[in-house]
Amino acid sequence: MNHALTLAEQLKEETESSGNITAMLRQMGYASVPTDYGVYLYLKTRV
Repeated sequence: MNHALTLAEQLKEETESSGNITAMLRQMGYASVPTDYGVYLYLKTRV
């Protein structure tokens, strides 16, 4: 397996885990926080 494919698979797994944790926290009543880099850049330019 080449390195790029391995890296892509690892990033996919981390993203899925992060999404599952976020969903569980929302179900428990906690507010979510945007962690997407694109959202960060958007909010940064609005200030």
